[in-house]
Amino acid sequence: MSEQPDISPRPGLIRRFLNLPTDSVPKTVAVAVTLCLVASMVVSAAAVTLRPVQEANALRNKLVNILQVAGVYDPEVDVLEASKPSRRMSLTSTPAPSPTALTLRPSTMPPPPRTPKPLSR
Repeated sequence: MSEQPDISPRPGLIRRFLNLPTDSVPKTVAVAVTLCLVASMVVSAAAVTLRPVQEANALRNKLVNILQVAGVYDPEVDVLEASKPSRRMSLTSTPAPSPTALTLRPSTMPPPPRTPKPLSR
């Protein structure tokens, strides 16, 4: 009688990977790389999703700073409402000041500072 050689299929790549010991270097590196890829995708998705909120907060912060400098900031009033121009406040109601030239006569200018002489030894 002739014996048949064992022709069992060789395990696939995934099965060989899963059969590796838990503390093997290839398995540890693969788990670390997979974890990094998944975490980077989550962070990227969060950044893209929150972009409109970041832009709205930046605009709100800018408006708060402008209103504080103008002296009209009230924490009780919505910043977007307070930043709208009112009927009382008109940007064109006061004319712009005209530029004036300043003339200096040579006699009124102070003399240039004197430089000290170097000390000789």
